[in-house]
Amino acid sequence: MKKFSIYSIIIFCATVLQASSVPALSGSAWLPDVVLMLVLAWTLLDGFDSLLPWAVFAGILYDLATFSPLGSHVIIFALVAYGVSFFSKRFSADARGGGIFLMVFFVISSTLGSRWLLSFHGAGFDFFRRDFSDLWNFSKMFFFASFCNLLIFAILFLFVGKVEKFFYLKKNDRVPLSR
Repeated sequence: MKKFSIYSIIIFCATVLQASSVPALSGSAWLPDVVLMLVLAWTLLDGFDSLLPWAVFAGILYDLATFSPLGSHVIIFALVAYGVSFFSKRFSADARGGGIFLMVFFVISSTLGSRWLLSFHGAGFDFFRRDFSDLWNFSKMFFFASFCNLLIFAILFLFVGKVEKFFYLKKNDRVPLSR
């Protein structure tokens, strides 16, 4: 029950931060996505099977907070979690060596994929003309959002790792005797 409460509070705080503070601080049309990076970090640390209910909860809460059509972020979060889980099982996605490049790839691809799905959902095929008409403006917004998402992901990856370690130690509170 404590784990459920802590996870719910973390998702709620990330959603409130995303819905209230990020649009005011950002100034770009492409906002950095705190909740998406939280789902991404949690998927890398905890796996798809244990994260899917939390991704659905985060997506519904985020849709309600931003007045988006209900289920649009659920689909995005579920697809991102599945894709990250699929590739992290086949490649080493740890914080050492080549795993950092894989994490950067996950952040950039989830940023672009999320924006693409939301734009396509809102405007249909008209989003090609609207988003990609000015390539310079598109690239500036994309790099800004990707850079901010990388910073947010790094912070959340460390934070979620500490939370996961705390619950792992609570679950396995018996420490074996060292020899």
